[in-house]
Amino acid sequence: MTSSALKRARSNHYCSPKKPLNLVKNTPQRLYYIDWTRVLAMLSIFFFHADRFFDYFDWHVKNEEQNIISSIHVAFFAQWM
Repeated sequence: MTSSALKRARSNHYCSPKKPLNLVKNTPQRLYYIDWTRVLAMLSIFFFHADRFFDYFDWHVKNEEQNIISSIHVAFFAQWM
């Protein structure tokens, strides 16, 4: 490539680093509350399965000590699982 062709290519507005080509005009804003909703959902799933060891319902693995609070927590979150 000759130097004159290189200068023409640099002067083209599509190749200019000063002006990036924006193909998408209306980029939506990030909704951070959706991220936090996902975090809370993952934490609730973790605590749901951790409480399954201690509730009164039937499950694969059980502990000898069982707790009514764990049963209430599991019964509440089992509606959405």
